[in-house]
Amino acid sequence: MNLWILSLNLRREYKLVHWGIGTSSGNGLHQTKNSISRIRDLLTRFSDAQVLYSSFALPLFSSVVRKKTYIANNTVLSKLSQDFSTHEKDSVLFIGALNSRKGLEVLLEAFSKLLLKQPGRLKKLVLIGDGPMRSRLERMAEDLGIKENIRFVGNIDSEEDKIGYYRSAAISVSPYQAGLSVLECFSYGVPFIAFKNAISGGEHLNIVSGETGYLINSKDELVERLLDIDNQHSLAQKLGENAFKHYRSKRTMGNMVDSFFQAFDFAVNR
Repeated sequence: MNLWILSLNLRREYKLVHWGIGTSSGNGLHQTKNSISRIRDLLTRFSDAQVLYSSFALPLFSSVVRKKTYIANNTVLSKLSQDFSTHEKDSVLFIGALNSRKGLEVLLEAFSKLLLKQPGRLKKLVLIGDGPMRSRLERMAEDLGIKENIRFVGNIDSEEDKIGYYRSAAISVSPYQAGLSVLECFSYGVPFIAFKNAISGGEHLNIVSGETGYLINSKDELVERLLDIDNQHSLAQKLGENAFKHYRSKRTMGNMVDSFFQAFDFAVNR
């Protein structure tokens, strides 16, 4: 209701800038116009400017709204960012809360199948984070016979303490949710795999299949991509290099802040 009140207050003495995804993200982003998108467009007409996480939702807005819309691609501040794509790799990485929305059971099953195919170097799965599914995942690892190959690190808040894990990770995987961890991994030259319909605020759009990682459609495809990364060292390195370049050239915090400045300038001067 705050958005309605702030937007429809025609006597306001403040400038109002809307900021958000611009569409529903609960079941993957979509570009289908519906009653909610029309209401969102109506409310935004009363704002002084709009900032979106990505350009994905632009088609949902009228031409009037698009003229005052700026794109501030969602990202993270990575103070220690460096390219680890050429380092020796021995692991698959996951970063985030261990909950049911992430598809972690799918990840463990895929990693188990990878181990059955006797991988050359990717023999560890590192999970950074904690949550309600941890004990369940630990039991699952034991049932699959891969307990010794999985490391539950727990929460790590310090960027310095994560460095070693980025250095040794050939790929990061989060099957059903692709959020800011995509950009965090990119900032260290670690490519990313997620399902095409992963829950996302638009961060998954940074994943270009075959360039900065892979957007996949099935569990079997996840296993195939992990095998590709394991068997083709040059492919893994190239994906990591591309991911790092993408972050440093287009997704630094400075890039995001510049777009906000442009939106604020437009709002103030209109």
